[in-house]
Amino acid sequence: MRVKPIRLDLDLAPSDPNRSPGLHMSDLYNSLHQELEPDRYKKGTTPAPALLAIGLALEQYTERCLINAGIGAFRPPEFRTPDEYNIAFSPDLLISNGVMKGGEIKATFMSHREMPTEETTALPPKFAKYVTQMKAYGHNLDIDTWILIAWFLKGKWEKTDHDEAVLAHFQPYELKFTAREMAEEYAMLISHGKHRKMI
Repeated sequence: MRVKPIRLDLDLAPSDPNRSPGLHMSDLYNSLHQELEPDRYKKGTTPAPALLAIGLALEQYTERCLINAGIGAFRPPEFRTPDEYNIAFSPDLLISNGVMKGGEIKATFMSHREMPTEETTALPPKFAKYVTQMKAYGHNLDIDTWILIAWFLKGKWEKTDHDEAVLAHFQPYELKFTAREMAEEYAMLISHGKHRKMI
């Protein structure tokens, strides 16, 4: 047998053809959280193309699983905020089983060790950017309930008795926000955008 690495000229991180030019909500919450957690979110960096591909594949796979389970989930077109700022934003999913809910699908190397196992009032701080995103989207769509579908690719980052890493863990969470919480989060993003001259 002979084995040789070869090169395939594939674009592993193609630009989204559905994303319009101009300011996007992700520009605002990414900039905000780069300031809040500069050691974690470094300016000017993007995930490795292979990781972006894994995230996109898991989004598509999750969407198919939801549909196969009879859950009315679909990927909506890009929205624009109804205010004078006209900011583009793109939720991963809208879920329409009786009551409209939003959905975000996240593939992460963060541990799920600190995540809640029963109903509570908050997520760990390291998930703050996800919460900001859902609150801002929820404010502009008037959707107060969001399903965060998390793929924890490294599980709890713990070892078993056999010294094997505990691998991926799948866990959905339902987050319900008040109108005030969503409005305040969006106002904070707008204030940040103006301060940074993004708006």
